[in-house]
Amino acid sequence: MIGSVHIRHALRTDVREIARVHVDAVRVAYRNIYADEHLKTLSADRMADNWLHEEKGHLVHSEYVVFVALIDDKIIGFADIGPTAFKAVAELYAIYLDSAYIGKGVGSSLFRKCIESAKQRGFQAMKLTVLSANYVARVFYERMQGHALPETEIEIVTGGTRAKIITYAWPDLSVVRNEGRGQNHRVL
Repeated sequence: MIGSVHIRHALRTDVREIARVHVDAVRVAYRNIYADEHLKTLSADRMADNWLHEEKGHLVHSEYVVFVALIDDKIIGFADIGPTAFKAVAELYAIYLDSAYIGKGVGSSLFRKCIESAKQRGFQAMKLTVLSANYVARVFYERMQGHALPETEIEIVTGGTRAKIITYAWPDLSVVRNEGRGQNHRVL
């Protein structure tokens, strides 16, 4: 059993902890997908700089919303949502968790908070891209009612590794269920 999880909007002052979770989660999620050399070069300092980049940092620009999940004031995960080129479609850029909290309902709570935020901001649909080989994430997004769009699968190169990504879509956010929040999860 995990302690009480609180979800709130991220603050710029959370950047170091978000970056720490981001790097650690990427190393776990993409082990055996990306080259070990690439994963070893990831840096929480560089990641923090990206989050605060004045032109594209998601903690800087108001069109993006970042949520953090905390237990006892320690950030254990985050989610990041924002606009796409299509006015009515939001993009879920990321949900990353400390690996100790995968499968404990924290990701689901963050996902539901993103859906709620997207609806409040007037988005009618949502999409995301995920590595095709990231089966844990794909099962999660399918459990969250996402639909894989096989025709969108393309190959990318990251860190010297070729990998395929695929798009998941929620074409109508008004029908996405929002029940099932765990009893120990409070969304602020």
